[in-house]
Amino acid sequence: MIPAFGVFDAVSQETLEMFNSAAFYWAGKEPAAQWFAAMPFGLNAQGMNGWYFHGGALSLWEKTYAPFNLVPRPAGSTDVQMGGWFRKKINSIEDYKGLKFRIPGLGGKVIAQAGAADGEGDRVAGQE
Repeated sequence: MIPAFGVFDAVSQETLEMFNSAAFYWAGKEPAAQWFAAMPFGLNAQGMNGWYFHGGALSLWEKTYAPFNLVPRPAGSTDVQMGGWFRKKINSIEDYKGLKFRIPGLGGKVIAQAGAADGEGDRVAGQE
């Protein structure tokens, strides 16, 4: 059994043949990977597909993953996501301090800088 966050390495090392995951989870292996997934204030699903298939992004993504022996392909989209559901109203940047929040990728880095923490209270989840 391969854990969820082990699939990138498992396919890279030819233990598995393929995996399907959001590219932002692999920022720890290659920071550029997160640009090939949903971004805060980024493109919607149609915009991402246009970028992949008509704007050269697929070629960039392939070059980004080539050193890992991986060939990426777009497969589905979660599309634009809302910021979350909260118990209290967020009125200012100060309201993020200590807020338990799970958000991966570049959005997670921004929220962490604002002071949010994961359920363990130490960092925003998804920043592995």
